[in-house]
Amino acid sequence: MAGPKTKAIAAAPVSTETEGVTLLKPRVRIQAPTINRAMSTVGRSEMATMMAGVAAPYETAASSSRMPLVGNPGPIALSSYHRQNASLARHFFRTDGTLRSAYMQLANAVVGTGPTPNTPFRELLPLWRKFASQVHAGRRIPLGLMIYQNYMGGEITGDALLHLRRPTNPLPDQLIPLHVHPLESERLPYLTTRTSAGNPVITGIEFDEDRHRTAYWLHPVHPNDGGVSFTGSNTPVRFDAADIIHSFRPSREEAERGESRAVAAMVMLWRLHRYFDAEMERKKLVASVPGFLKDKGDEMIDLSAYGGSAEGLRTFIDEIEYAYGSLFHLPSSTDVIFPQVVDSSGNASIFTKLMMLIVCASMGIPYELVSGDWGGVTDRVASIQGGYFKTFVEAERARLNYQTMIPLWHAFVQMCTINKLWEPPEGVAEWRHYEVEWSWPVQSYKHPVQDIQAKLEAMKAGLVDRDTLIRELGYDPETVDIQQCLAMERARILGHHYDSHPVEAPAPGVLGPNGMPVASTPTEKSEQQERVNEIAAKQIENFLAEMEASEADRGILGNPR
Repeated sequence: MAGPKTKAIAAAPVSTETEGVTLLKPRVRIQAPTINRAMSTVGRSEMATMMAGVAAPYETAASSSRMPLVGNPGPIALSSYHRQNASLARHFFRTDGTLRSAYMQLANAVVGTGPTPNTPFRELLPLWRKFASQVHAGRRIPLGLMIYQNYMGGEITGDALLHLRRPTNPLPDQLIPLHVHPLESERLPYLTTRTSAGNPVITGIEFDEDRHRTAYWLHPVHPNDGGVSFTGSNTPVRFDAADIIHSFRPSREEAERGESRAVAAMVMLWRLHRYFDAEMERKKLVASVPGFLKDKGDEMIDLSAYGGSAEGLRTFIDEIEYAYGSLFHLPSSTDVIFPQVVDSSGNASIFTKLMMLIVCASMGIPYELVSGDWGGVTDRVASIQGGYFKTFVEAERARLNYQTMIPLWHAFVQMCTINKLWEPPEGVAEWRHYEVEWSWPVQSYKHPVQDIQAKLEAMKAGLVDRDTLIRELGYDPETVDIQQCLAMERARILGHHYDSHPVEAPAPGVLGPNGMPVASTPTEKSEQQERVNEIAAKQIENFLAEMEASEADRGILGNPR
């Protein structure tokens, strides 16, 4: 393709005089491009693109779109902004009711009171119940609520940390010498360096050559609590990775740290707060009713009541208090124009709801669940919304299972084995010692009758088994069977009959199921009830002893849940 046509500019000599000598200096030749007349009809930005010889690959990249030019830092470089985002998220959690409600509803739906384990080794369950009640170093909260709080903190700041450690001075009644200490994400700095061994430390996490996490570099105390630990320094210290449980939701494929779930929501929340401030000022102006004091013109004012001077009168007027507004002193021959302040924008509620919808959508939580505003929501809409949110909750629980609960169970089983509290069965592969499934608390029903009927029909059709349905309800199948067995035995002893545990009712005048005559008077019923209670207590005691004999020998008998 030929280049653009050019025309030569004449090289007319330019005369200059230097010390009487005339020099001839030719002009420099330049090439002037000839613009095609057809290009004069195209747009300005298109012309600029054609002149550059490169077309914009996307409309967003064209100058006419006026999109902002933004950087694209990598996942490691991007993490340098997470600390500020975490600080803002904590601030909004403290001061904004919408965001606080969103986080609490999220933790309620995902964690609730915490999961329960289902393992083929039933003798581990009483040990787990004991461990769950003593797991916190200060014994302030049980394990389920610790997981609840740790998960909510991780969603606020991006990272949730648990430190596993053996207590130096365990309490006398502590069966399993293992404490779980929750840590705030600020304890893990965004430090990037290399260790003396040559391992890279990326955002406070040390990796080996195979990209396995080998250690965490943590501040001994919270860096925002003065920065000085009990040992005199708050420099990050190395903790073995096996002692740290790190739960986070990676926002990038190569990210090693999480980011606050409220990153996108906080921008809208800030704008919503500024809007509320403006509305509040509008309300104040409307509520502030002004009052005016006007001079009497040429009429004489008796100043004796005001100290005998006009200055005293002005001081009196300035000190008048008006409960619901302001008083203004107007000079003579003036008029008053009242400002027409509108009480509130007619679209204020619509705009507020729109902003809250955007905030809730950015966090993945239904607006109605956060705000409690279910007006106008039909059953069909609620069902579709509930189906989406259920999938969201299941995905979060799958992440918690993998990142938190399975490592915690692994440490628990190891401690039980080391301390001779549990002996794995012979001939079972070692990896099977840690097999576990978790049952999470069931969510509330939208229609209890229809939900249960649908589950029963699915079980009858062979689409699902009974144990799976019980786990979906948040219970342990074997524990449910034990409770049912105890309930049926107790009903048989006491002579009760229920639809769930049918027992044939005795006819009057014959022996009851407990071998005693059926009582007819209140006194006889009371005496018989006492004897039945004694028999029931004895039989239940024997039953429990048989079911958990091995645990009773170790002094760790626990009632089935």
